[in-house]
Amino acid sequence: MIGRIGLHIVTLFAVLLTVVTLVFAMLHLAGDPADALVPPGSDPEDVAALREQYGLDESVGRQYLSFISNAIRGDFGTSWRFDQSASRVVLDRLPATLELVGFALLLSIVSATLLGSLAGARPGGVVDTIAHLISLAGQAIPGFWLGTMLILFFSVRLGWAPSSGREGFSSMVLPVLTLAAYPTAVLIRMVRASVEDAYRNDYVRTARGKGLSESAVLALHVARNAAIAPIAFAGVLAGFLLAGAVVVEWVFAYPGAGQLALQSVSNRDLPVVLMFVTCSAVFIVLANLAAEIATLLADPRLRDAEPERMRSW
Repeated sequence: MIGRIGLHIVTLFAVLLTVVTLVFAMLHLAGDPADALVPPGSDPEDVAALREQYGLDESVGRQYLSFISNAIRGDFGTSWRFDQSASRVVLDRLPATLELVGFALLLSIVSATLLGSLAGARPGGVVDTIAHLISLAGQAIPGFWLGTMLILFFSVRLGWAPSSGREGFSSMVLPVLTLAAYPTAVLIRMVRASVEDAYRNDYVRTARGKGLSESAVLALHVARNAAIAPIAFAGVLAGFLLAGAVVVEWVFAYPGAGQLALQSVSNRDLPVVLMFVTCSAVFIVLANLAAEIATLLADPRLRDAEPERMRSW
């Protein structure tokens, strides 16, 4: 397990460098960033002074090397729109996004585990049918459309929850439901399949032979073994939730880092975009690392099967 953690740490730096490099290249390939900083028809001398101020008068290669050397020290430069540290601009908004993602992930895991377990325990039953419909709907309905419909029904018509902003827990209900819809649908199918497969194993028949009730068999034996696949997939879902938060925050005017990232891409605010991408890459790699550790702890067979070359780390 230590070897895999070490590999993930190495992977973290490789992923960060790759992602930041790709984003840096794409932002420059989309055009000169200075075009978004000055109004049309500006004096050429003012444009030249602005380009010199932000280092845009240098070649792209020199800009990239300068950015990497500063980023290693934790300096992502000054936001071109907010005129303050890009790190501070993103980190001020990041807690709101992580709060949204955290609640959505928790809701997805809890609801999918409960519904998927009950559906897998009795295939073809009423709960299985309901779980199947919820799973299909969650995967078929786009997040931006679902968010809009929730606003129209629960905010505009019923007035039960705010349609925008971040003022108290009530303002998070609709964004969390919207963001959790797709991952919940995916996890329901995965948990159901895992539970149904676990019921075919010999240890379930042995547990029943000892006189354990069906609820005890499900809780003590089936659930633990069936949870391995969903736990491993939770790391992937964390990355999806962070990406989905960008759209959800825009729909609900939620003041998080996702909405800031969209505005910064539109404004070509390169330091803020790169800081957000770096934070996102770190979060996704750490989420996958946590999911892998949890999987290894839940299933000793995976620890025993660890390759010898990994143990040498």
